[in-house]
Amino acid sequence: MAYILKQQTVNGKIHLYWAESVYRKGQKPGQIRKYIGILNPDTHELLKNRKLSTLTPEILAALKKAGIEYRGAVAPAPGRVPQKRKVALHSCVTYEVGRIAVLQKLASEAGLDRVLADAFGKEMGNAILAVAMYQCCEGTALYLGGDWADDTILGEQKLALSSASLSRLCSNIGSDEAGRNEFFRGWIAQCKYPRALVHDTTSFSSYAEKINAVEWGYNRDKEELPQINYGLVYARETQLPLFYRLIPGSITDVATLTVTSAMLRELGLKYFSYSLDRGYFSTANLWDLIKNKLDFNIGFPLNPGSRKLLSEHRKELDSPKSLIGGKEFSIHHVAADYELRAVGKGRPHTLQAHIYRDEREQARLKTELNVLLLEIIRAFEAKHFISRYDAEEWCDQNMQGKRDLFKLNGRRAGNISLEISEKAFAEIVKDLGTFMLLTSTPTDGLEALMINKKRDAVEKIFDTLKNSVGDGRLHGYSDENISGRLFLAFTTAILHTLLENRLRNNELLTKYTVASALTLLKKIKVTVSSDGMRIPNEIPRKVQNLLADMKLELKAI
Repeated sequence: MAYILKQQTVNGKIHLYWAESVYRKGQKPGQIRKYIGILNPDTHELLKNRKLSTLTPEILAALKKAGIEYRGAVAPAPGRVPQKRKVALHSCVTYEVGRIAVLQKLASEAGLDRVLADAFGKEMGNAILAVAMYQCCEGTALYLGGDWADDTILGEQKLALSSASLSRLCSNIGSDEAGRNEFFRGWIAQCKYPRALVHDTTSFSSYAEKINAVEWGYNRDKEELPQINYGLVYARETQLPLFYRLIPGSITDVATLTVTSAMLRELGLKYFSYSLDRGYFSTANLWDLIKNKLDFNIGFPLNPGSRKLLSEHRKELDSPKSLIGGKEFSIHHVAADYELRAVGKGRPHTLQAHIYRDEREQARLKTELNVLLLEIIRAFEAKHFISRYDAEEWCDQNMQGKRDLFKLNGRRAGNISLEISEKAFAEIVKDLGTFMLLTSTPTDGLEALMINKKRDAVEKIFDTLKNSVGDGRLHGYSDENISGRLFLAFTTAILHTLLENRLRNNELLTKYTVASALTLLKKIKVTVSSDGMRIPNEIPRKVQNLLADMKLELKAI
């Protein structure tokens, strides 16, 4: 792949190179570069390298794709001051404007642009917002952001988005802890101090083991790499990300909740409640929430206490009288009291437990289990075992954690067989599709379920965050650089959610996804002449319909 590469020098000149990726067998991927000249900042045209006699069709095509004109002008000899040339009035450049205009409007309506400017200054705040728009629209490598911006209406703002400038931006954000905290404080206030919060954690794998926070721990992506944990808090109702903190990769989710709560209070959130994944379940965490008078809805993992409750209420759960729901779904539900054991000599605390059984999920999981068990039996029968030891070894290596569901019969070759244990199978199947929640205050079973289901948004946010850093793995040369990249990813997640909320609030998510909406908006363009005249291009009917459906009017494009 060939493209135009821009490099800005300390004196402000932008040198242009024609770059082409090359792949040689048995060697690492490389790149061939050819210096083709400098960029005239006034006319956005190439001033050709004097040593080049001509430009190849490939270079001309790459220049056109990058939005750079070439009219035959030659760069001045070293030491000479270039003379400004008169530009023909008919000279024009066409920019993409649709995605930028919509995301800027949504950011302005939400106050995101103002909060960024207050926290980091207007120039840096504009650069952060521009990078967030790039990542939201493209989701590709950060260093390509400058070329993308030049092809859009952002090119008029003369933002410093070269590869080197973006690297400096990341480091500046990462080293400005006061600015980041000021942003969180202002953004939480702008979101009107939401009380209903969701807290969850993801991890970013990284090759950069020398970065302080990158440590070995439980890797959620199942990669053999160290990681940094990313604790995210977002508003349950609007799904807008509010706050995040970076946590060393070796620290478990359970240990992070107390510190996160203290930080949220310091940022101005005095009254809030949590919706939490069962990964945060621990007696210490629950007592800390109770002590600080925080309401919560948390997943209740299967442990001796929850299994006892389930056993006591299994008959009620099986009854059709336990059904709740409506036209779209039905689910079995039983509420019960759960006594949280006391710490030391204190009194136990009574919480409300909600026990659910989803019959459709139970049937799906049972079918998956049946298929897996049959595959294991067929694979076993296709083997010839010379001894029971040989068969036992095969079972340990090939049963995918289902060894307890099988019985091995016989000891000699030709007499060894495998069968499913009916007792173990029945024990597993009876709890499929069953899950439990704990709430700090008495809550209707359907309401508790809906509160918990709103946690589903976190996976979308995490996907946006990971797409924003490229391949989901962190690349950086310092703690500050990585910290800055993750702040940019957080800002991208806010923008992505603002657009998704606009679609959701107008009941459009069944018709458009965020990606498909952005693809349509890309078709809105404007042509700018050399004398500053702006000529909006025709907007296709589908794009007009999208803007109308979203109730968005783009003025003065």
